[in-house]
Amino acid sequence: DRAGPGSACRLDGRCGCFDDLDCGEAQSGRVCSGATQTCVSGCRTAGGNSCPAGFRCENTPRGTGACVATGTVVDAGPSNDFGGAGGCSAGHARGAMASVLALALAALVRRRRQG
Repeated sequence: DRAGPGSACRLDGRCGCFDDLDCGEAQSGRVCSGATQTCVSGCRTAGGNSCPAGFRCENTPRGTGACVATGTVVDAGPSNDFGGAGGCSAGHARGAMASVLALALAALVRRRRQG
């Protein structure tokens, strides 16, 4: 599913992704990793999924950006994968909502550590 590895069924029979649309809606904060063909948290400034409202895409040296709450500063460390389990189904709303909640929680934790 889109909250997990992706909604596309790959040739090897496992779920994954071929492009960002397999990972959620345009503002899901999840993108398709070309290296693993699985969905990971992140964003693209152009040509792919971006961040939910209240977040901006912060570029990183790896090419995939990180969604950070507007008004915060983030380092270029590794991003967290939202993970999840499930089959190759397109559970859009639940996956997108889980992504938004996970991003909000991450922003809250980050602010508490900085403050």
